[in-house]
Amino acid sequence: MALGVDPAMLIASVVKTGPLGPDKMDIAGSLRGAPVELVRGLTVDLEVPARAEVVLEGHILPGVREPEGPFGENTGYYFSNTSPVVEVSAVTHRKDFIFPALVPWTADVDTLLSLAGGAELLGQLKGLVRGVVDLDIVPGTCSFAAVIVSAASASASIAPVAMDAAVMPPAATEPTAPVTEPTEPDRLPVM
Repeated sequence: MALGVDPAMLIASVVKTGPLGPDKMDIAGSLRGAPVELVRGLTVDLEVPARAEVVLEGHILPGVREPEGPFGENTGYYFSNTSPVVEVSAVTHRKDFIFPALVPWTADVDTLLSLAGGAELLGQLKGLVRGVVDLDIVPGTCSFAAVIVSAASASASIAPVAMDAAVMPPAATEPTAPVTEPTEPDRLPVM
């Protein structure tokens, strides 16, 4: 676990990727325009970010779960969870390190989640709704509750299709038929 990483790594850390998706270090390197500097861990056979403020090394104990929390969410609610347990084997840190933190319910959390979630949602919408060119997530809306979609179609028929695609899980949606040929961009609210 790396704490106190550069902004590109922080953004990459919240991007949803799967086993077939891009590596988060590759995403961070792309965002920063240079590869992430990595060094060998002291007690684990992994590379860790060289410039992190703090690195916790360890192993996840198979089958062991413990309650943790409560945690504050950016929605204003608290939650607790039963999570895997990590047995820490080493803690390394920079001299006079800065411990990073995000305070729940702040613009910082909304901004971080909006950057990552917005990129993911835009990719999904472009794949499902012809004519979508951009989107903006309205600040202060839990990072996804109010989205403005920009479409190259002036047709009002794109609005309900885009709204459905924005709120449905990806597995529940199918690509849509073309709406119209692109004309002037049109800003459409998606709720």
